[in-house]
Amino acid sequence: MGKSKDKNIVDDSDKHVVDQDPLDESSTDNSPQETSVDIIQKLEDKCLRLNAEIDNMHKRHVIDIQKAHKFGLESFIGELLPVIDNLEQALKSFSSTSNSDREGIELTLKSFENVLDKFGIRPINPVDEKFDPQLHEAVSVIANKELTDDDVMQVLQRGWEINERIIRPARVIVVKN
Repeated sequence: MGKSKDKNIVDDSDKHVVDQDPLDESSTDNSPQETSVDIIQKLEDKCLRLNAEIDNMHKRHVIDIQKAHKFGLESFIGELLPVIDNLEQALKSFSSTSNSDREGIELTLKSFENVLDKFGIRPINPVDEKFDPQLHEAVSVIANKELTDDDVMQVLQRGWEINERIIRPARVIVVKN
């Protein structure tokens, strides 16, 4: 019987030492329930933050896709603008005797512009407007008493924009008196 008593004492003392392990972080709190609640709160907070981060990533991804759709044509259109410029120059060089050729180029240019318009690509043609350095590129300055300062006197080359973003500014001659 003495042996079993000694065994119980040893077992109880081992148990007591295990319960008060100084390396165990949970032993610093008063009760195991508070520790569980704290852990649960931390995990819930972490889940909330991760969900918010995933939500933000999703929103950024959607915005990036929208921008890619909106402005993906920008470099392609930049390469096509010289074709439009050439068609416009061809129209200016025709004499009045070749009406059928002129009409054909006008129709081609018109259909080209209609296609561009469907994709949100619009010309900047600032005739009789004030000079705006964000939309126009002043190539030359001319004095003209009939017009006021900073009026666009002549458009040398139309500018273009896609969804209100400038692809190419309009090249213009500006009045300075």
